[in-house]
Amino acid sequence: MPDAANTPASSRTTNQDHEISREDIEQTHGEPLPDVTPVLARGRRSADLWDGLAFQVDGEGYRLRRGECARPTANGETDPMTKTVTVRADLPPAQACKTLAHELAHIRLGHVTGLPSSSGCRGVAEVEAESVAYMVSAEAGLDTSLLRLRPVVVTATPA
Repeated sequence: MPDAANTPASSRTTNQDHEISREDIEQTHGEPLPDVTPVLARGRRSADLWDGLAFQVDGEGYRLRRGECARPTANGETDPMTKTVTVRADLPPAQACKTLAHELAHIRLGHVTGLPSSSGCRGVAEVEAESVAYMVSAEAGLDTSLLRLRPVVVTATPA
């Protein structure tokens, strides 16, 4: 029902709609939370895996490079403006392969800016790309026993 200013009820929001509950770990009870700290993939990589992933990146019209990322904490990044995929140069070989699979997944799943599906939730896109990278790594024989999905906070997007 509209209010006095003729604003439909469905479009009104309050500060309460956007509040986030914040609690200190000391305020919680129960078993300790599991360690979800990301662990880099270790071990030998298959040259065939790297070459195959690089070939697919090239096939998507992207240039692959090893080097620093714009975000220093990132293992890799895909820049749709320059059509460049960067994998950090200091990563162990197995992690470099997993990261390349992750970045290729972003491209193939349509997560990069400018594509119709790029307007979705970043958290969901990260979980999807990380899931693909995990499966590719496992299928290629990389040791995935220590890999864990990064904790990703998925925020609701306005409808």
